[in-house]
Amino acid sequence: LIDSIMQGGNSGSIVFDESGELVGVLYGGLNDMNTMKIGELKIPYPVPTNLSYAVPCQLINEIINKMLNDDFYKSHKIDTKDFNKYLEETEPTVLEPKMPNKNMKEITNDDILKLEFN
Repeated sequence: LIDSIMQGGNSGSIVFDESGELVGVLYGGLNDMNTMKIGELKIPYPVPTNLSYAVPCQLINEIINKMLNDDFYKSHKIDTKDFNKYLEETEPTVLEPKMPNKNMKEITNDDILKLEFN
């Protein structure tokens, strides 16, 4: 969780600390909800806050290292020259989204988030 406003389209932007060190990749922002009233109709709309989520570089490096050492990913290397041929010969894998988790409670501005790394 970082103290920086995020707008739509900023996901994937790199995040630096005060000294210029790369510390993560921007993931999403936390919005407040306001309500606009038009006659008797109330329409909710998001308002960006100064809180955004970033994936820390340490976590990204751990994921990449696990993928590089995982037999599944090792066996699925694709030569970019043969990518079109690969697509023609391969049945695509469709993954159903698993988020949001139905068991998760909604996160509000009053919640305190803490990330711990070993």
